[in-house]
Amino acid sequence: GALFRHFPTRAAMLNEAARSAVALLEATIPPASLPPLERLQRFLAARSALAAQHPGLPQLVFSEQFGKALPPKGARALRGVVLRTRDFLAEALAEAGRRGELRDDLPPEELALVVLGSLLARALLSTFVPEAPSRQADREAAIDGLLRLLAPPAPSGHRSSKQGARA
Repeated sequence: GALFRHFPTRAAMLNEAARSAVALLEATIPPASLPPLERLQRFLAARSALAAQHPGLPQLVFSEQFGKALPPKGARALRGVVLRTRDFLAEALAEAGRRGELRDDLPPEELALVVLGSLLARALLSTFVPEAPSRQADREAAIDGLLRLLAPPAPSGHRSSKQGARA
């Protein structure tokens, strides 16, 4: 019905869904001119807010069924934004690591997967568990926790106050 009044074919409708998803995701990638840690923080805040505003978007982007249903044009566009996101993260993490702002003891490509996985898991959890936190303060706390995980490791022999309390 009604959808085909706006789209001549199923392929056109799916390509538009992919184009819309790509535009939303691209808008969360900050300019490369910003310092790496600020780029990462802005990205995390923007992508978390996007997932809260459009709860089905992360599921859609990583849906095997959606990927199979998409025409080649839409599939290329969606795959492209996912790869650009991964590359953006790896670059920002590598640069922040070189500056000593974040850990440099693990490959930035692996850390990028940790970041992407954390964002996706949080978004999926909020979709499936209605009481999962989606308020801005909760998103900020989650981002803070992720940044602490990405922080440079403490010198060997040094224990954090939380570790020391458990020992």
